Amino acid sequence: MSKIRYLVNSTWKNHRTTVFNMYSLIGVIITLIFSFLFLCFPKVISVDYKVSSLLSVSVTGLSFTFALFVAVRNVFDIPELGHIYLVSRTHENLKNTFKEIFVPYVWTSFLWLVLVAISISSMIFRFNVFINKASIQYFKGLTLILVLVAALNIFGLVSDTIHDTQKKAKRASEDEADRICKESNNNQ
Repeated sequence: MSKIRYLVNSTWKNHRTTVFNMYSLIGVIITLIFSFLFLCFPKVISVDYKVSSLLSVSVTGLSFTFALFVAVRNVFDIPELGHIYLVSRTHENLKNTFKEIFVPYVWTSFLWLVLVAISISSMIFRFNVFINKASIQYFKGLTLILVLVAALNIFGLVSDTIHDTQKKAKRASEDEADRICKESNNNQ
């Protein structure tokens, strides 16, 4: 019963959904601001770096995302994940709970993977032959925004991992308190 109570009463779903939406919104707002400034005031923004230099940052971000996934895997053991899966299939209001545990990791990994692909592509192809300098600068700016959004998503994953660990500790302490109360009632 305490596991179902945990799922129903937790801020888990709201926390993850809010964080994910917030970082996506921040990315869209920054992209719109950057696009506006770039198009209206092209001399104000100058983006000068080699896109290929983002390769090590992207691989590190991808690795860190996997490390955070392993940390969450340590927070939720297999029986708990199985229970969450079962509850998500049998309770209509919790049907996406199981997926929501993993979606932020897949999304963040995807962002870093896109950055790896962009970095490797920039090492192989000479885009300045086909595309004008302004478009390349705009693309570089969008790539930096993508790095920022991916980094914010990693911060969100760290926050989620801490949140999940705190919820698990709270649940364990409540279960222990329930056990102590039952023992004291049985002893009387």
